[in-house]
Amino acid sequence: PEQLGQSLRAGELLVDFLEFEFFTPANKERGTKDSWERRLLVHLVQADQEIRAVDLGQVETLVPLVQTWRRDLGQSREAATAASELHKRIWEPIEEHLAGISTVYVSPDGLLGQFPLAALPGKQPGSYLLEELAIIQLPVPQGLPAMMQTTASSPDDRERFCLVGGVNYDQVQPATTPVAPENPSVPSGPLLLAARGGQWQAFTSLPGTAAEIKTIESLINQYRPNAKTMMLRSGEASEAAFTLAAPGQQYLHIATHGFFAPETVQNAMAVNAPERDAMLGMNENRSPRIVGQHPDLLSGLVFAGANQPPTADAEDGILTAAEVQKLDLRKVELAVLSACETGLGRTAGGEGIIGLQRAFQLAGAKTTITSLWQVDDAATQALMVEFYRNLFEKKLSKLESLRQAQIWLLNNPDVIEGRNLTRGPERKTKVTDETKTATDKPTRSLPAYWAAFQLSGDPR
Repeated sequence: PEQLGQSLRAGELLVDFLEFEFFTPANKERGTKDSWERRLLVHLVQADQEIRAVDLGQVETLVPLVQTWRRDLGQSREAATAASELHKRIWEPIEEHLAGISTVYVSPDGLLGQFPLAALPGKQPGSYLLEELAIIQLPVPQGLPAMMQTTASSPDDRERFCLVGGVNYDQVQPATTPVAPENPSVPSGPLLLAARGGQWQAFTSLPGTAAEIKTIESLINQYRPNAKTMMLRSGEASEAAFTLAAPGQQYLHIATHGFFAPETVQNAMAVNAPERDAMLGMNENRSPRIVGQHPDLLSGLVFAGANQPPTADAEDGILTAAEVQKLDLRKVELAVLSACETGLGRTAGGEGIIGLQRAFQLAGAKTTITSLWQVDDAATQALMVEFYRNLFEKKLSKLESLRQAQIWLLNNPDVIEGRNLTRGPERKTKVTDETKTATDKPTRSLPAYWAAFQLSGDPR
């Protein structure tokens, strides 16, 4: 606890959420039976102050609020009402501790891992928490001291970028350029195939990602002329090529599909009491036997050839979180996972959210940017280009580069020609009152377009 407090500077607060099971034993006098109740607790850590704990009540009452919001990603009146209620339930109880705070480290757990706190309503009507606070994700709060002791690297003449996009999911082809780093650190061991649950998913092409990495390449050439840039595109963007290249890079930008196992796949580390009891079997010695998949096999990044049927002795085109953890990414300053649902993961009791976000950081990457849902292709491209402009041209920190890019997209719904960012992708939801002016002209884009991406790790 002392190390956590010492890692935080003035104006910073660690908000650590924890879902736990509260057990009430049977009471014969009252005629009650043993019962379990899922509750949400939050610990607040600030520099040179005692740790404070706030009980936020039953998780069960929060579930429909998050589900309602995620159903259309904040684009309906029902979703706006759910967001307001979430603010009341999980944020207002800690607001008294936010005086003088400008930066919040958040470690979500369980349900809250699916919801972006930046999209909570702000103090002013129609505003968002994004505009009031800088929010950083921490998959594992215990890693904060080590992270803050590491000095942020300054740009040098040998910066290395690896950009992945325009992936051909139907076919793999040999790379035309060498992809092995100067000091290769290629993991060995058994293949860790993604848990598809017997269901076959065909990944569709993402043409916008080719343009995305091409634009980023031009920005690198403009602002980092001495950098070395590797492009992995089409069939060359294979799982093997990326695992060879990644350890030698400082910056990774991966524009592809994110993989998330279907709900039918059982998580071996589920902690909900009824699920746990159903999954625990007994062997001949009457000792527990875990049934299910490890959560690190339930999420991944999709590379070339992923649509081909996997074989026992070959890669399946999906780089799982378990495989990411085997890589040596200690040179990586920033990994941007410009993909769908890369920030999602399965919960392991006491371990927060397990998924790609945490896997990249356990492998050594200092900072990651991941997403919570399938983001509009054109909006993602615009957001990412603005992010790199902020990072390269304005020389903002990683955290502020992303935050300012999100605020820019929030305030400029017409930045993408011919698109209406006040209406959800492929949806026809009515524009809410908060996004209208007196002339009925929308002035702000909705969270569906800017709130998905979250920065985790070192914000510098």
